[in-house]
Amino acid sequence: MKDAADPDATSGTYVLQARAGQTVVVTAFHTVLIRRVPAPRATVVTVFPPCPGAPEIIYHASVDLDAADPTPKLTKTAERKRVPVDRFEDTITNDSPLILDFEASSAKYDVTWKFRIDYTVDGQSKTAWIPDATHAFHTLATRSDAPELTYSPGTGGMWTARKGSPD
Repeated sequence: MKDAADPDATSGTYVLQARAGQTVVVTAFHTVLIRRVPAPRATVVTVFPPCPGAPEIIYHASVDLDAADPTPKLTKTAERKRVPVDRFEDTITNDSPLILDFEASSAKYDVTWKFRIDYTVDGQSKTAWIPDATHAFHTLATRSDAPELTYSPGTGGMWTARKGSPD
């Protein structure tokens, strides 16, 4: 689909892993807004995929894309609880990756964005991008008048339509 976006929130899981023999120290996560405009009226299409197993999450980043400063709020899983992380720094090796789960949401805007990760390796400061240097996430707030179309393989591949309600 052209200009496809995640409705209301974008989420995912990334594994950051060092090359064999290298130690990487991740020093910061940043949200970089590329474009943020008021959300247009758009059709919401939902496709429910089969649910594969998920890895154990070590860090969770929550981002409010509507905030003036969309700095990720980080928590770390410790003893099956999420504990706030005030100052982020973690060491990654080939045998000890960093697993980052995130959710970024907007209730007002059409937002194109990405994460910037600051890190050092062999004493040199570097930057990495999630999803990558040439792609970005696209999150679109759902308006109350947006028509909805849902596909669920669990119902034998049935599409369900709901017309948006007027403001």
